[in-house]
Amino acid sequence: MRSTPHTLITLLVSGATLSLSAPAFAQQPGWGAPPAGGAAPPPAAQPAQQPAQPGWGFSASTASGFQSSAPATPPPPEDDYAVRRAELHQGTTLGGSTGLMRVASAQSAPVGTFRLQAMWDYSSASSFLCNDRSVCASQKSDKFSRFGTNFTGSATVARFLETYAGVRSYATSNDQGKPELLQVLGDMTLGLKFFQPAERYRALSFAGDAQLLLLNGSGSVGLNSGSTSFRLRGNATVDLRQPGGQGAPLLIHLNAGYKFDNSGKIVNDAEARRGRPVERIERFGLGINRVDFAELGIAFQGVFAGGETIKHLQPFLEYTIDVPVNRQGYKCNPQKTSSEDLCLGKQTGGDKFKVSPSRLTAGLRFNTFMPGIMFTVAGDLGTSGTSRFIEEVSPQTPWTLWFGAGFAFDAEERPPVVKVQEVQKIVQSAPPPSLVAKGTVHETGKTEGVAGAVVTYQGRDLTGMVTDAGGRFTTSNLEPGTYTFAVKADGYKDGTCTVTIAAPAPASDPLPPGQMPPMGTPPAPLGQVVSPVDCALEALPKVGHLLGQVVQGEGAGGVGGADVTLVDAAGKERTTKADSNGNYRFDSVAPGPVKLHATHPDYLGGRGEGTVEPRKDNRVVVSMNKRPKTSSIVVGKREIIIRQQVRFERDSAKILSDSSVLLMEIADALQKHPEIKLVEIQGHTDNSGTAQHNKDLSEQRAAAVKDRLVSLGVSSSRLTSKGFGAERPIVPNVTEGNRARNRRVALVILQSDK
Repeated sequence: MRSTPHTLITLLVSGATLSLSAPAFAQQPGWGAPPAGGAAPPPAAQPAQQPAQPGWGFSASTASGFQSSAPATPPPPEDDYAVRRAELHQGTTLGGSTGLMRVASAQSAPVGTFRLQAMWDYSSASSFLCNDRSVCASQKSDKFSRFGTNFTGSATVARFLETYAGVRSYATSNDQGKPELLQVLGDMTLGLKFFQPAERYRALSFAGDAQLLLLNGSGSVGLNSGSTSFRLRGNATVDLRQPGGQGAPLLIHLNAGYKFDNSGKIVNDAEARRGRPVERIERFGLGINRVDFAELGIAFQGVFAGGETIKHLQPFLEYTIDVPVNRQGYKCNPQKTSSEDLCLGKQTGGDKFKVSPSRLTAGLRFNTFMPGIMFTVAGDLGTSGTSRFIEEVSPQTPWTLWFGAGFAFDAEERPPVVKVQEVQKIVQSAPPPSLVAKGTVHETGKTEGVAGAVVTYQGRDLTGMVTDAGGRFTTSNLEPGTYTFAVKADGYKDGTCTVTIAAPAPASDPLPPGQMPPMGTPPAPLGQVVSPVDCALEALPKVGHLLGQVVQGEGAGGVGGADVTLVDAAGKERTTKADSNGNYRFDSVAPGPVKLHATHPDYLGGRGEGTVEPRKDNRVVVSMNKRPKTSSIVVGKREIIIRQQVRFERDSAKILSDSSVLLMEIADALQKHPEIKLVEIQGHTDNSGTAQHNKDLSEQRAAAVKDRLVSLGVSSSRLTSKGFGAERPIVPNVTEGNRARNRRVALVILQSDK
């Protein structure tokens, strides 16, 4: 039977009146816009026989149902800084967004707040994965234990946006596993949560978040790109709190989402080698699922403010369930499942929920000594998926203990405390007004101000000024007269501007008491008399200079006499010749990215890139390699023959550094033979490993060679790449020497004008 919290309360208190008071724990209010007017309403009259009671309460009866009790006194106005401090008690989920353990909140904290949290978990059991119903290789009992860590962080960066991230690592030991210890290190979560802009005491809030799940590979270091998973989720929060500590200190969170789970691809290679799916113990230890999940969650969260020892309490209760959905079309054969696993497709009606992982979580978050430091203690109780197992889903642990600590901080500083002191008013005559000049320094013909300009007085011993971010400046109090300012700013020609400070009109004599001034008499000058001044500067040309050196890649010095070609940000080419030491210089270069190409008869062409900043000397070094005495390249009619092979790291597409000169020779040959219109770069391997792996590796290596040649100046339109794996050996793969010859890169000419 399912029912709403309102229905449950009504059933419990039907026919009776229930009132609760909590003088020891005053409710902590939410956050958002302060009450209209910024001040508390006037206190309501209270009957003498009904004194005000502290705390909060509610009442219910068969006639009225649930009803909030009337406040004994009107709530005082709330301080914005106190509200922000209260929100430092928010924690993060195991994924990183604000919320409880797994259920996210539809709310967030104020803009500029950050949260960090570390969680540790432990679980163990006997006869969990191997039992009478689910035998593991004839074994009916096992012992397992798991210890994990979870680090998360989140930041509220806008009124509607929260960003978060998490890293999860854990180790699982099982005496029936082979190996007995399995570790998962560094699975990452990156997410964004979009929520309704904060509003104090909103009864119902909505949000949505998206997560990118980056999983590490099995038996290898680094992320497994094929297993990258995604989660989309909608969140809703019901807040029963009211202003001034009224209402109930309770929040209800609801989550509904869908997880695109690709973790099963982590073990594709292992299963291909074995010819069968991985065992249940491995699936559990590595967190492997072969299907997606429809995820549902509900949580109840209490929010209390305490005393000196325990400053803040948040008890909570969660229920979450992951219902498997076979989007991937995984085919499970009930006759061949490992360790007597069941198949998802054979589960109908309520049986599908019995194999769906679900858990009930109870916990407590509390703060003991300072705002922002939170501790969490919680426990999971597996409610399904703990004894009936299906091949498509990783089992649910029977129980898990969680403990951790978090820290939240606010980037906004506390506003200064203003103390109001009543003093006796002394009436005296008004001081004479100050005479100042206020000006703006800007470029001629433009209105934007020039920040950081230095403004000094010509012919007067007075302290100068520096313009603010808007190009504005204000002088000190000046005597009447004419003043000339000298203005200097980076990127502009020096300039001057002039202002005349006029003497104020004399104030009239005070009138006798009770006598009014005649009609039309202007008031006496008070405060400040401002004389405006405009300072326009002429901008210098906004170009830069590019200089550098053409050097030998072996570190043997500069390449004298090299021809250096520059392509600026507008695509214009300029050429100069380096001096005897390889130094070159280009003046008056347009700002932006530039590319350089150096050529020399005795060297293989070098390239360089850089960025030109205006009014600066920008430096770019171009490296060239000595042309080999004996060329390793022969250009034929149908093929560019390579006398030595391009070398790669073992089982990798990363080109070794000793092949750099060879690739420069290939690029140089293609640039000298423009009649060659299209070359196919072919990758070949020996027969070691699977056919698909060899095909993929050869394609990656051919593409790596293509990318390197493009970076060396060969047009990508003249190149194409293709991998053949071990399909085209040039010698039988019977010896290591033959296999080395078959691991090669070939350059086949597909189109030529000759």
